[in-house]
Amino acid sequence: MTDAPKISLNQQLEAVQVACSRQAALANGTTLRALRPKNAEEYDLQRLQAVTRTLVWLRDNQEALAAFLGFSPEQRAAIIADAKARFGTKP
Repeated sequence: MTDAPKISLNQQLEAVQVACSRQAALANGTTLRALRPKNAEEYDLQRLQAVTRTLVWLRDNQEALAAFLGFSPEQRAAIIADAKARFGTKP
């Protein structure tokens, strides 16, 4: 595992939305100046780095995820229940 901070999917999505808005402004010829304090900009960077890690994980696991999603909802629930019984749950 990494020492990277845990950042929720909602926070990751918000960071991508902010980055898209900034990129759209640049694409339209707008000059951007820093609108947020440095610590907020650093947090935005951490969130975008988390997005990258999430997308890499999804890419690396897409075959297994697609196979799992191919099961019926009942089968997925049974698989999850069996895994919890065997391995417990993460804290």
